[in-house]
Amino acid sequence: MIVETGLGAKAVIAGGGIVSGIALIAGMAGGAKVAATSSVTAAFCSQVQPSTTTVEADLTREQATNARTILDTANSMKLPRRAAVIGIATALQESGLKNDVVGDHGTSFGLFQQRPVNGWGTKGQVTDPHYAARAFFSRLVKVPNWSSLPLTEAAAIVQRPREDLRGEYDLRRVRADACAAAGQRAVVHRTAQRRRPRP
Repeated sequence: MIVETGLGAKAVIAGGGIVSGIALIAGMAGGAKVAATSSVTAAFCSQVQPSTTTVEADLTREQATNARTILDTANSMKLPRRAAVIGIATALQESGLKNDVVGDHGTSFGLFQQRPVNGWGTKGQVTDPHYAARAFFSRLVKVPNWSSLPLTEAAAIVQRPREDLRGEYDLRRVRADACAAAGQRAVVHRTAQRRRPRP
């Protein structure tokens, strides 16, 4: 499945990873400066991991950016990659990684469909992806043994969905794991690039 990340960047997602077919054409939209500003999202969707099982995916630039925000928030809170996987899987299930989704008869908002009436924050706060991700992780880490629980159980304890939806989060696990793995490699690559001495 082709992933459009903007500015000519494309990748194909398969199985446990993302098969790269990326082509950033800097000259198309303002040269090196534009290429640099888009490289984070592009790198996020350009890792190679062979697999025989195709994962349905069609990430827009917005979705890729939101997934990156969730991963970066987990990293900033010094949480393991599993937390990011749970977070991305939850957001995939709740909103399709889209921040403008309004659900539950107009009472839940944002990436994680958080409800202000349940103490998640104001509507303005829960529709800020950075705030929403931090709020999600703040509750996740309070779940006893969250890191060893099945993904769908940990997510359901935090999100408290209807009983018939409690098992749905695991349907997003493989895709979320691919996103988190690709994003983590991009973070390592960027860090190495910054530390590399200039000639």
